[in-house]
Amino acid sequence: MLLSRGLQLQPTYTCKDVDVLFGVTARTIQSKVSDGILPSRKLIGGGRFLPADLEEYLRNAEKPSRR
Repeated sequence: MLLSRGLQLQPTYTCKDVDVLFGVTARTIQSKVSDGILPSRKLIGGGRFLPADLEEYLRNAEKPSRR
């Protein structure tokens, strides 16, 4: 999904990388992590996001909501 949107894959992404990718603030990303909506990994140097986790988040975010 990231590749289809013209985005290069990286081994891991920082919060700043993700907020730029998604066009939101770092606070929004941190809030989604705190709420358990967006998974992050605790690695050396702080929290990181794996491409597979971002792909899964995007896949779930694109599903139409049922009413």
